[in-house]
Amino acid sequence: MGSSGGLIRPAIHSLSNDVLESDQRSQFFGVLGTIDMISYLICPFLSSFLIPLGYWSQFFMIFGIIIFASVIYTGFSLTEPKRAAQTEGIKQIIQTSEITYQYQINKETLRSTMLSKTNLVALIEGLFTCIFFKMTENLIIPYIQTPPHNISPFNTMIILIGFGFPGALMSQLLLAKKTDKIGKKKPIIRIKFIIISLIACFFIVFIYFFLPFPQLMPDEGSNIAIIFKFPLIWIAGILIFSQRSIRGIYNINQPPILQEINLPEAQGQIRAWNQFLESLGNGFGPLLGGLILSLLNHNFQLAALISIIIALPGVLAWILALKFYQKDKERIQVIINKRTEQLTENFHR
Repeated sequence: MGSSGGLIRPAIHSLSNDVLESDQRSQFFGVLGTIDMISYLICPFLSSFLIPLGYWSQFFMIFGIIIFASVIYTGFSLTEPKRAAQTEGIKQIIQTSEITYQYQINKETLRSTMLSKTNLVALIEGLFTCIFFKMTENLIIPYIQTPPHNISPFNTMIILIGFGFPGALMSQLLLAKKTDKIGKKKPIIRIKFIIISLIACFFIVFIYFFLPFPQLMPDEGSNIAIIFKFPLIWIAGILIFSQRSIRGIYNINQPPILQEINLPEAQGQIRAWNQFLESLGNGFGPLLGGLILSLLNHNFQLAALISIIIALPGVLAWILALKFYQKDKERIQVIINKRTEQLTENFHR
């Protein structure tokens, strides 16, 4: 599952670069991110309800069938587009002629484009940001479920879904179209959106862990009516809503940045590199969070502050990227323009 699943994101990243105009990509990744968010929120909710009742085998069987059916449907219905069909500077001749883009990655293009400064920033930032997100996710839930707060797992999922889902919808669907319009006119603004969203997430996490949550007995934490009588639960919900909204802005802006600064043939590979480091961060984050929490004798506040400090290098890297993003993008355009001339000349011979 890990090997096959690891191919999905690079393939999606590459296909979307060949299918979608530059002013449609945030919208696409917004829809994709929303589906991910729905799965992330609903599946734990279903598992927390079904597995304690002994339906764990049915749970895995149903979702296994859904995944298998989705793969079969996609395999038979998806038509692979022409490579570089939406790449600025070359898409006109690709779309209107029989010319095909058959360039492959070589040592020169790997060194000059895939190892560009902006790409390196994205790789470094992805690692540290994923560590931060996974650390905080694995701190937020036990923080409100353990004594003295004692909010039950079921009610925790209610809070996360009730506030987190609308927040994800607002940013990843409603704001994506606006982001595409702004990003098409001034692509570098996407980097600024990423920087602002990360800093805002730091601020929200800081506030969340310093809220004086109500101290409840276990039976009170299982009663949803009692929980929502406390104003601080609503404040926490607003923070969860805001965090999901802001994280959505981050999710819909990073992929288009990577697509802008890489050649068509490098889209899948650069996403695979990024995904590899993100997977390390996703795996290392919970481990590091648990270790830090244990060493700090379950001091959630200090653990949250450490998670923010860990993520700071990623933000600083993106701030530096503002200086060299345009050069990296222009380098790609120069290569594309040369290849356009070569393909046109070869076609008319």
